[in-house]
Amino acid sequence: MDVLTIVTNLIGPLMEVRKWIFYPVGRQIGYCIHYKDNIRNLEKQIEYLMAKRRDIQKFVDAARMRGDGIQREVERWRTSVDAIQVEVQKCFADNELTQTNGKCFIGCCPARYNLGKRAAKQLKEVDKLLMKAPSSDKVCITPLPSDLNGSLMKTEIPINCSL
Repeated sequence: MDVLTIVTNLIGPLMEVRKWIFYPVGRQIGYCIHYKDNIRNLEKQIEYLMAKRRDIQKFVDAARMRGDGIQREVERWRTSVDAIQVEVQKCFADNELTQTNGKCFIGCCPARYNLGKRAAKQLKEVDKLLMKAPSSDKVCITPLPSDLNGSLMKTEIPINCSL
């Protein structure tokens, strides 16, 4: 065997060990080191999400004024946005407490780690909600006309609800 083959056979398994050990450990340490970045990114994304919610709310209000129904998917999305907003506000409050409580060992403490990890998780959830945001034309449901017996048909058809 030549030297190159021996080195390759030794380095290959070491690279796998690095992938299984160092990446997860690095990610965990990153929560502590980058917690401020995670909080800043979360602040930006929650602003975008709340702006989108306000825009959707305008279409919901207009649809209700016309007497149209609202898609269940839109209601679920709005409920999810409200829930994540409450969680994010708690995260921001915890950030204020962490900053006022003083110093931690070598700049890292369990509170910062937990805050960074929670902010990263919430950032993913906010991004998912932004991706799932309903479009303006899928907000309302216009009821179908009455059938011959005078009762409304039970099917719902989405229509263009643009203002």
